[in-house]
Amino acid sequence: SIAAGKVALCAAGHSTVLASMAGLDLPIQSHPLQALVSELLEPVLHCVVMSNAVHVYVSQAHKGELVMGSGMDPYNSYAQRGSPHVIEFQLAAACELF
Repeated sequence: SIAAGKVALCAAGHSTVLASMAGLDLPIQSHPLQALVSELLEPVLHCVVMSNAVHVYVSQAHKGELVMGSGMDPYNSYAQRGSPHVIEFQLAAACELF
């Protein structure tokens, strides 16, 4: 073992997994979040447009991409790829928003 006064755990979504290897139980959960990013566009949005009714947000990055997301998935996951049903939900919600 190595003695240390302080230890930093920088494992992002896998922090609970790594901490459990050291015998620690962290009170956090990892949930997948997905965002959609468009190609570069001329400026069309100058603020964040969000709706809690359809659970979606849309904003435009400084470079011009539209960034869209919705609520987190209702399950814990460490996956690093998207789900087609989430993409379909986000696009349908954005169409309803506008």
